[in-house]
Amino acid sequence: MSLHDDLWDIVDSNQQDGDKAKGAVPLSVGPQHIPTHQRFDAHSYFAPDNAAATAVAVTAAAQILTVGSVPAAGQAAKGLIERVAGTGRPLHPGNVGSLGGGFSPKLHAALRCALAAKLMPVARLRHRTAIASARAPSNQDARARMLPSALWSEWSLRLTPQHASGNPVARRADELLAVACLLVGNSTPIRAATHLTGTTVSSHNVSTLLSELTRRPDCADVMRALILLADHLDQHGSPIDYARRRALFTTRACFVAPKDWQNLQRRLRSTRTPDIAHAQRWIFHTLTGSPPHLAHPDIAPATPAQRQQYKRFRWRILPAEAELLAHTARTILDEHGIDEPVQWTPTLSSADMRRLQLPGPDPGSITAAQRRDRAWPG
Repeated sequence: MSLHDDLWDIVDSNQQDGDKAKGAVPLSVGPQHIPTHQRFDAHSYFAPDNAAATAVAVTAAAQILTVGSVPAAGQAAKGLIERVAGTGRPLHPGNVGSLGGGFSPKLHAALRCALAAKLMPVARLRHRTAIASARAPSNQDARARMLPSALWSEWSLRLTPQHASGNPVARRADELLAVACLLVGNSTPIRAATHLTGTTVSSHNVSTLLSELTRRPDCADVMRALILLADHLDQHGSPIDYARRRALFTTRACFVAPKDWQNLQRRLRSTRTPDIAHAQRWIFHTLTGSPPHLAHPDIAPATPAQRQQYKRFRWRILPAEAELLAHTARTILDEHGIDEPVQWTPTLSSADMRRLQLPGPDPGSITAAQRRDRAWPG
């Protein structure tokens, strides 16, 4: 109701007295300084200064009033936004706040949504224009402790667009997506966000992936999913302090004893035994949420071939291998007095998931044969 109340006030403020527009001071490009005299009428102050402009404002307000949601209101306001843009006035969501302190959060959100198409992709994330609760960005750096350096593999798989060949459109997409999740509603610079998540990707690559997401029709809801994930973390928190784990385990070179791994492999396999380095990488990756190339140099994969081999190992790991490595990871956490689950992935409501059209498959839909045939992202 607050959105409609705001707009009815705008309509009322633009009613004509006879054939003349209601007296007003035209909006300037710069910040507005509201008079402070006793009988000041805020709505009249912000009203247009001619009948034609008033008619446009009234028509736009009437159209916006007929819709039932903030995104729809933003869509209805696009025509007015484009008209203002045609005058050469600078348009940015940050300017919305200068249009009048009496606007409700919902009306501010609608105006930000209306500006979305004119924004750079990173600004769309910062202003949350993909959902109804668009608002001005603020400091959200605390979310970094709840984020792994590489987005959770289930979500990375769902959100990463792929080429026709099946390869991801960007290298290290899982890390880029984690940075993007931190940027949701956040005013922090991209470079600072990469540092906070513990990754080494470049600001340019983050921006490039976000641009790709806004161009591709199969990625229409990826921005929305990132915002929903960020909101989930902000509202419910995470049972894992990833920043603490990154600080503790990034410099560690050995997680599982070689003899334990070799004994297990003698029971499981009669032919080729997976490199123990993959087991070390698996525990590092699982504990920290960081990709293995960020691990200690003794276990970090040094070549693209080694990175692909590790991905295949991770997707094709045998239950007995996973059990040994998960138990080892649990023991390591206990040794450090960390009462957290070994690993965790946030989940969204089934209603939210049904509304999302995402480029990647549901991890649960991938068959064992498909896991053997290719190395999946994440």
